[in-house]
Amino acid sequence: MSSAEILPVARQRACASDTQQLATRSHAVLAVSDFAPDADIDVFSRKAQPGAPSRPGPQLPAPPTGRIGKPRPLSPKTQETLRILNAIDYPTLYTKVLDLKTGELIDKSTLMQRLGHAQVIYVSESHDNLAHHALQLDILRQLSARNPKTTLAMEFLYRSAQPTLDAYVRGDISEAELESKIRDGFGKYYPMYVELLRHAGTHGLDVVGLNVEASIRRKMVDKGWECLTPEEQKVIAKDIDLSNPAYRKYLEDALRDHMGPNPPPAELARMVRLQAIWDETFGEAIANHLRAASDSERQVMVVIGSGHVRYKFTAPLKSHTRYPASFKTLVPVEANAENPVDFGELLRSKVADYVYFSDFAPAAVR
Repeated sequence: MSSAEILPVARQRACASDTQQLATRSHAVLAVSDFAPDADIDVFSRKAQPGAPSRPGPQLPAPPTGRIGKPRPLSPKTQETLRILNAIDYPTLYTKVLDLKTGELIDKSTLMQRLGHAQVIYVSESHDNLAHHALQLDILRQLSARNPKTTLAMEFLYRSAQPTLDAYVRGDISEAELESKIRDGFGKYYPMYVELLRHAGTHGLDVVGLNVEASIRRKMVDKGWECLTPEEQKVIAKDIDLSNPAYRKYLEDALRDHMGPNPPPAELARMVRLQAIWDETFGEAIANHLRAASDSERQVMVVIGSGHVRYKFTAPLKSHTRYPASFKTLVPVEANAENPVDFGELLRSKVADYVYFSDFAPAAVR
């Protein structure tokens, strides 16, 4: 008996409602994303509304409370780091990493030592910034050189494409065949990720897709788990946990940047769920891979947008809740002399384990 046959009759009717009407409603406030043809709004990508600034300010996200409040006192070591940061030139800063746990400014070779044997390493990005992808490739090369049990997990790869990814790693299909099957998930940004995929294929590293098609996310949020087909249920998380008020506010604030300051409450709540199911699905895919590997030496490097990593209550904790593996997080801060960083605020934040720095991506890339 099929799953549809055992659903209550009323539920079957709800699941069989007009999908075109659903799609129209879903896209009413979602038409600002430009990175993938099937994508909903990505509230953590750059704004695409008419009249938006050509460049955002420095990419220092607000703390999860929405305000700094009374500043935490800085330790003597961190005060010395603040002095160094305030005197450093930006080209030099781009070669450094800020350890937010110790308050130290370190070089990238020290970063690799500190990443150690963390089972999951989130190297987050702004999707359009080539400097971020260069760092990701460098870290992947170093991780895989010292540990052949390294996995590359990517936001822009769909979970439904896993058989194709496995075939590529085995050498059963060519790079051109891989591209023909997965490029739609990347949209215009595919060329920025090719070297990561090529390195994984050349060295036989596992590659894991994290994402789910937007149509399935909308169906899940608008109709419920029971209305998904068995195949759809395999590629999306079932549960959405919004019990953390700071996480909910984080999503709401990001959405208001796109929807306006006073969106309809019901639509805002729906959009929060659409965003949260992304983090849940990413976290589930990472946890499932670690559980299946069942190997303490397995390391997963996650290539993902920084909005899904900041403050750790995003994808990192969604994964850790499902499979308690050790993890480290890196997020980028884009800045330059014209758009400087408030280093004191950054040092007091808990945005990630490590922060790396870059200039903004050229407008031509966007």
